[in-house]
Amino acid sequence: MQILGRQIQFEPAGEVIQVTGTLLCPGTFTGLDGEPVTFDKDAISDIKEHIEGNVPLKVTHFSDKIVGYATHFSYDEESGELKFKGYVFDPEAIRKITQDGYDHISGEFDLDVTDGNVVVGGVLKAIAFVTNPAVPSANVEEAKPVALSRGDGMSGQDRPSKDEFLGFIEGRLVEAGVPKDVVQKVMDVLKEVIKVPYPYPYPAPKAEELEAKLAEKDKEIERLTAELEQYRAKFTELKEQEFKALAEELKNMGIKEPEAIVEGIEDVEQRIAILQRVKENVALSSTAKSEEVEAKEEKSEAAQLAEDFGLSEEEVKEIFGLGGE
Repeated sequence: MQILGRQIQFEPAGEVIQVTGTLLCPGTFTGLDGEPVTFDKDAISDIKEHIEGNVPLKVTHFSDKIVGYATHFSYDEESGELKFKGYVFDPEAIRKITQDGYDHISGEFDLDVTDGNVVVGGVLKAIAFVTNPAVPSANVEEAKPVALSRGDGMSGQDRPSKDEFLGFIEGRLVEAGVPKDVVQKVMDVLKEVIKVPYPYPYPAPKAEELEAKLAEKDKEIERLTAELEQYRAKFTELKEQEFKALAEELKNMGIKEPEAIVEGIEDVEQRIAILQRVKENVALSSTAKSEEVEAKEEKSEAAQLAEDFGLSEEEVKEIFGLGGE
């Protein structure tokens, strides 16, 4: 399947896809915050060294939904590229990656940056599939189906290598908070006892674990939604109070039924905006009338003085300072 001029190897089969690609390379890139930052080989190497356990995968930076995990990372000392391999188990995400152009990669980092916006290190928090990455070469290079079996979680034709399997175990131990020195001892023992070929399948994510995480995420969404509704109701209440106060002002200015002007308009902010313009027009009209009355009074006074002194109105205004600047 051809996407954006590149060939992604994909066959529509299986319930999970394995994705591999380039996450980062040396260069200067501009992220969502609009600030350009520079990565060199040392910074990328430091980021690789600080990756602990599996890294969540998601579609776009604006989603919190975990659609899979990146389980393996490699750093190329010659090119400075950071590559990854992972698994995507969400059907909608698989469709977006393989069909809708979300075949580029963008990392989410906590970066240590100098005053010159040069990265000196950082921690990789998540990886997002996007359509327009900050790093132009950050692409999904391969997406292939993983056929899951009911018995062991993976078919015998797609078992990981020994190093991949051991790396997965090491990542899970670190993720579980096992001290690094203990992890190292355990891995040393496993490397001795596990032989190739070996009968152990690559552990697939447990359905109950995923369901528990999704349920927890749903609860959090419900809580945030309820909180948002409370703020929305409070905001609407304050705006209604503002509308009523503005309507009273207009009544005091001589507008009998200001509410009738905006009858049928549901948006309270739009109603407020309309009545605010009415208020401004009424105020301008009152000012104009006042100036007109003053002009008439001034003219009457000048005419009276002109009559008393036998002068013209222009002479009276000049002598007595009427209507002057």
